Amino acid sequence: MKRLLLGSAIIGTVALALKRASRRREEWRGLSETEVREKLEYRLPKRLPDERRSAVAEKIVEKMRARGAIVADIDLDDEDRADTDDDENTAADVDIDLTDQPAELDDDVTTPTS
Repeated sequence: MKRLLLGSAIIGTVALALKRASRRREEWRGLSETEVREKLEYRLPKRLPDERRSAVAEKIVEKMRARGAIVADIDLDDEDRADTDDDENTAADVDIDLTDQPAELDDDVTTPTS
C-alpha cells in the first residue's frame, strides 16, 4: 500500500511538472521577435552586462526562430503606413446597402401589415 501511494505521488509530481513546463512553453509560442526580446529583457538577470544580455537574447531568438516558435515581425515604413491609410478597402470605409436585400423571416415571426 505504501508503494502504491509513493508511486502515485511520484507520477503525480512528474505529471504536474510536465504540465507546468508545457504551459510555460506555450506562453512563449506565437510571440513576435520584439515581444520575445522584451520578455527576455525582463527575465534575464540585470547583473549581466548589456552586451552579454543581448548576445544571450539573440541566441534564444535564433533557436526559437529555427523551431518556428516565433512569428515574423511586420514592420511597415512610414510611407507604407500612409499608403494603407488611404486604401479604399479598409474596414472603416465599407458601406453596405441592405435595402435591396430580401428579408429572411422565421416561420414563427409574422410580418406587420400596414
